[in-house]
Amino acid sequence: MKTLLLALITLFPALSMAADPLPLTRSAGALAREGVTEEQLLAAPAVSGQVQPLSTRQAARSGCGCFEIYDVWIRQSVDEDGDGYHQRLSVEFDADTTNAHETVYAKLYLRRDNGPWVLYSETDLYDIHYDDSIDSYEVSTQLLEGFPPGRYELMIDLYALYYDGIVASRIIRFDDAGQPLHLEDEQKDQPSVEVIVITPDPQPDGVVVIEDSSIYAGSFSPAWLLALGLLAGLRRKKAGKTGRQ
Repeated sequence: MKTLLLALITLFPALSMAADPLPLTRSAGALAREGVTEEQLLAAPAVSGQVQPLSTRQAARSGCGCFEIYDVWIRQSVDEDGDGYHQRLSVEFDADTTNAHETVYAKLYLRRDNGPWVLYSETDLYDIHYDDSIDSYEVSTQLLEGFPPGRYELMIDLYALYYDGIVASRIIRFDDAGQPLHLEDEQKDQPSVEVIVITPDPQPDGVVVIEDSSIYAGSFSPAWLLALGLLAGLRRKKAGKTGRQ
C-alpha cells in the first residue's frame, strides 16, 4: 500500500503539495431542456475551481475560425443580506459553427477586479448545428465559497471534439439587465439579524422601554398601542390627583 501511495505521489506531484482552499461552486447544465429543479441544483456535486493563467489560454487557442459564441444571456440572483452582491449565476450561451454538426464543450471562468481567471464550471459534451438557436446551453451555479464580494467578469472558452485548443472565447461584464456582475459566495451572503432588547424602565410605574431606534410607531400592534394609551391615561390621572391635593 505504501509503495502504491509513493508511486501516485511520484506520478502526480501536485497531490503532495499543500494548496490554499480552492473556490467551490455547484452547477447543473442544460437546465431549461432537462427540467432541473432548484432542489436538484442544490444536490448537484460541488466543482473545485482551478486557476488558469491568461498566457496559457492564449497559447492554447486553436487556429480554427469556424466557431463562434454568438450570444450569451446572464442572470444573477439571490442576495440574502441585501448588499447588492449575488450568490447565484445563470449563464446561457449559443455557440455556432460553419459546419453542419460539431460536438463541443465549454469551460466557464470568473475573475474579480482583474485578478486571475478561476474555472468554476465545465459543461458536458453537446452538439451544435450551423447557427441554430435551439442548441444553446445553460449552466446555473451557486457560489459556495472562495468568491469574496466584488465586481466580476465572466469568460466562456469553447472547445471542439476534433480540434486542438480553444476554438472560440467570449468575455462578459454585464447581465441581461445591463448590471455589472456583483457576486459573492454563500458564506459571505448571510443576512444580518436585528436584535431587539427589551428592558424595564427603573421608574416606579414600571413603564417598559423598547431600546431600538429602528422601530417606529407604525410597527406597534393594536394591543401595544392600547396598553401604552392606558398607561399614559393612568399617569395623567395620577398627576391630576396629586395636583388637587
